[in-house]
Amino acid sequence: MKGLLKKISILTLALVLLLPIFVNASEVTNSGFESLTLEQALEEEQIAYSFSHTDNANQVVIYLFRGKGCGYCHKFLEYAANTLMPNYGDKIRFVTYEVWYNETNGALYQGIAEMLGTSAEGVPFIVIGNKYFTGYAESMNSEIEAQINSEYSSSNRYDAIEEYAKYLNNKNNGSSNVTGKVDLSDAIIWNFIFTSVSTIIILVFVNNKFNKLTGKIDEDADEYDEP
Repeated sequence: MKGLLKKISILTLALVLLLPIFVNASEVTNSGFESLTLEQALEEEQIAYSFSHTDNANQVVIYLFRGKGCGYCHKFLEYAANTLMPNYGDKIRFVTYEVWYNETNGALYQGIAEMLGTSAEGVPFIVIGNKYFTGYAESMNSEIEAQINSEYSSSNRYDAIEEYAKYLNNKNNGSSNVTGKVDLSDAIIWNFIFTSVSTIIILVFVNNKFNKLTGKIDEDADEYDEP
């Protein structure tokens, strides 16, 4: 029993040390985030569009965090459908996240905002390269279009989701001094640690009880065997 307990303790310690690596490797892509294409977001908001678009790897990704039914998001989506896609469709593609009714998407929004040095205070939140735009007004159009051109011509593009994965790795490995809300990986790790420690304590308790019971049985057997 003692040998088994020792093996379980060693295995548990190894898993605790390695779990952050396993979590970070797939955290951003496999954590339940739900994204829509621009076309799907337009259909959800019942916005008519006439453009035809094909995604490719050379395009700049525009990440849009939006709320379903949000008036400013609606206006931005109309601008995206009527201006950005007809004029810049060969340069860009959209990935949109609804954050009002999807808590997991909301957590992603908070994490991306934190990484970019701001807070998740409103929608739409538009990320192009390493630049973000909070809210929407027509006065922002020229700046948005300039950022599209700048990022498209850059030889060192910045993808916010890819950088967020690196950011989480650094944060979980203690390379970042950023403080804030506990992210999804923190919750998983601490839950695993708590469960593992609890399991070890229970095993130790059961082992002690087993040893005492075995000792008692041996004592009774010795007394019974005495002449």
